[in-house]
Amino acid sequence: MDVKEYIIAESDKLFCQYGFKSVTMDDIAKHLGMSKKTIYSHFSDKNEIVNIVIEIKLNSQKCLIRDNIECAENAVHEVFFVVTNMKEQLSNMNATLFYDLQKYHPNAWIYFKDFREKHLFTTIHNNLT
Repeated sequence: MDVKEYIIAESDKLFCQYGFKSVTMDDIAKHLGMSKKTIYSHFSDKNEIVNIVIEIKLNSQKCLIRDNIECAENAVHEVFFVVTNMKEQLSNMNATLFYDLQKYHPNAWIYFKDFREKHLFTTIHNNLT
């Protein structure tokens, strides 16, 4: 894992635990045991880190959903897998994350909404047709 991936992975842990708004670049630097200058050499700001974290999480979800669909025996199992997977993911998240995302990181929120409205709903709709 390179430095950039490490920063993203550890930032993700902090965001999940404390929320996007609460975690500062200082917090990330202290948690990682590195200077803010090092972090800023890889990312322009916290918003960029948040956007990347959300993009990675949603791409991972897309892969899991696709894999579950391929393994499903029928349409009912497919919906069950998708819903169960989303429930597991959401149960590991702090409830304030969605509020923080919407209010303080609009680009990441738009990406999340697009995923929910286009990918999830399309997957379920395709299952039903």
